[in-house]
Amino acid sequence: MGSGKVRPIRVAFFVEAFEDAAPMLDAIFADCHSRWGGRFSLIVPCAAGQIVAGYWPWLEAFDPDIIYAYVKLDDNEILEIHERVAPADYVFHWLEHPSRLDLARLRPKYHVEALSSLSTIFRFTRHRAPATGPAIKILDSLYPENSTRFLSDNFGTYTSSFPGRSYPNDASSRAELLTVVPQGEFESTKRSVPDDGIHIAMEQEALAELLSSRATGLGLLSSLFAPSLPIQDNRWSGASIW
Repeated sequence: MGSGKVRPIRVAFFVEAFEDAAPMLDAIFADCHSRWGGRFSLIVPCAAGQIVAGYWPWLEAFDPDIIYAYVKLDDNEILEIHERVAPADYVFHWLEHPSRLDLARLRPKYHVEALSSLSTIFRFTRHRAPATGPAIKILDSLYPENSTRFLSDNFGTYTSSFPGRSYPNDASSRAELLTVVPQGEFESTKRSVPDDGIHIAMEQEALAELLSSRATGLGLLSSLFAPSLPIQDNRWSGASIW
């Protein structure tokens, strides 16, 4: 007799450090916030087309289901990955225009669809739904193009993690969006901001809502009901996996 339980997909991202790597990390963070358990992913640094040697034990202990590479590895390196880690899938992110590193082009694209982090709000609010109105507020932000991405990268925001997707109607009874919209954006013709919903103008207000537990980011929803990976290895068990 055997037993089993459902667990989130584990993804290890291979990234090579270079001057313009920030947009790549932004895309990875946005993807991680969008998936159930996605916050417990692993970023593996590479150099000269190879995994940094010191990260091999961590990669083996993490035991990823998917290797997602932004680095072009040689055939021998890929073979070693399959022999030592045996992922279910290996995906190389082809950059058609390497000089144009924007979030849309860098966003991970998988061969399977992972469970959305939004799915956790139904269980999260099951025993705390108020008599009227949604139980929680999910952080979102609409910024001009030259934003710092502080909220999106650290807490997860809806527009960043689910670009182009309208907020699902079936979730609106459980949670609503708390959107940070800078002054003047309502009048801007370049961006459409819905009139309904909750809007605030300052990041500081959003942080106050997060600290007081009146709002939550997608990063928290991603980690709910997905305990961090227990690694039985003295070298790594005390370390944090992003």
